[in-house]
Amino acid sequence: MTSVDLETIPPRPRKAERDRSAPMRNMGDAWSYYLPLALTMLMMSGSTPFVNSGISRLENPVSQLAAFAVAFTISIFFSSLTFGFETTAVALIRGRNSFKKVWLAATITGGTLGLIELLFVFSPLQYLVFHDLFNLSPESAESARWALLLFSPLPLLISWRGVFRGVFSYTGHTSMVGYGTFLRLVTMAVTIIGGVWADIPGALLGAAAFLFSIIAEAAFVGLNVRARLGDLRDVEESEHVRSLGRIFRFALPFLMSILVGTTSGLLINLVLSRTQNPEPALATFSMLRSVTWFLSSVLMSSQTLAIARTRSPEETAVVIRFLALIALFFTFVFLAISFEPLSSVVFGTLLGATDEVLDHCLILAIWFVPTPLLVAFRMYFRGLLVREGRTTSTLASSISGVTLMFAMGVWLADAFTLPATVGVLMWLVLNGAELVTLVLLLRLRPDTRKPASETTGEP
Repeated sequence: MTSVDLETIPPRPRKAERDRSAPMRNMGDAWSYYLPLALTMLMMSGSTPFVNSGISRLENPVSQLAAFAVAFTISIFFSSLTFGFETTAVALIRGRNSFKKVWLAATITGGTLGLIELLFVFSPLQYLVFHDLFNLSPESAESARWALLLFSPLPLLISWRGVFRGVFSYTGHTSMVGYGTFLRLVTMAVTIIGGVWADIPGALLGAAAFLFSIIAEAAFVGLNVRARLGDLRDVEESEHVRSLGRIFRFALPFLMSILVGTTSGLLINLVLSRTQNPEPALATFSMLRSVTWFLSSVLMSSQTLAIARTRSPEETAVVIRFLALIALFFTFVFLAISFEPLSSVVFGTLLGATDEVLDHCLILAIWFVPTPLLVAFRMYFRGLLVREGRTTSTLASSISGVTLMFAMGVWLADAFTLPATVGVLMWLVLNGAELVTLVLLLRLRPDTRKPASETTGEP
């Protein structure tokens, strides 16, 4: 029996890592790229209800929930301008140099907004907002003030998180985005459970849960993004990243479009609050919209798909087929929910709608059925415009959608015996008008459109 010198045996070659930036060739490639992003949106959409459920188990749940809701609403207003940095990163980052510039622009924006939020907490204006505008009791106003203080680092953290996640999305490592969001949910759950056990005031606990969970998520994606920067080719940069001024000129219209979009819910509620029977109208629309948002949230990432994975006609065809299939799937899901017995289970048993609100939901749910298709392709066309560097067009589409929505709502506010109907129509007009505007804008100047990331090394 011959002896074998183990040291002379060459090591087994490692399996080559899959090139995740390769073009999509089939539905399997599209699914493996998109699934982590879809799960991320689902997990994010469930975080606020989870925090609310923890606050409701503490002392004075009604006043603490009210304080947290007000603080969260104000924080979202300050942070909304930072939500678009993930998309900006997908569109612009192609190497270490462009990464540093986009990160610096995100730091300046997030840090400035966080500082303004912090100054608001200690200014006399906070008294007018908490007491006069939102009519909070002195105790609730003080809780909201401390909660908003904990929220003040979020604009900076969200900006950083968006840049890091954008690198993962562009290089095809979307699973890292999903892992980060899962870590965020775990951190949030631990914070909520520990806070309930320690009997921390509800508004403070809710703010701390968001703060600690987003710190954990941002740290995770930030520590892992270095490994992915090596996947970026140091090709000739886009003109949009040659200076900070150019980055802001590219990003600001898109960031403003998100801010305009966040006003839609406020305007719909404003119209419904002035109908003949406002309380059931507001409750009905809120319940319908929450279910619609949960089902449609998985389609919001079609914007990222349009920017990062429409680099050739073949790849674009795969993306369109994929989006059509998943949008149709969720359309049929909502169609099933619109009829008995699922409608009573979802709106009555799970969401706890009163008999009056449940009756209204059963009548109006069918109107929301087209929403998944509208959202999927609205976000897809927005992504195409961002890819071409036409971010001003995204702002124009948001303004047109919100303007037409509000005008129609004011005109038809008292036109229906069921007041919540006007809220449903406003929602459909918002999505439909923006989609039509995006399509029209994309058809303009077809000979001059160029991707924002167009470089000598891009396919």
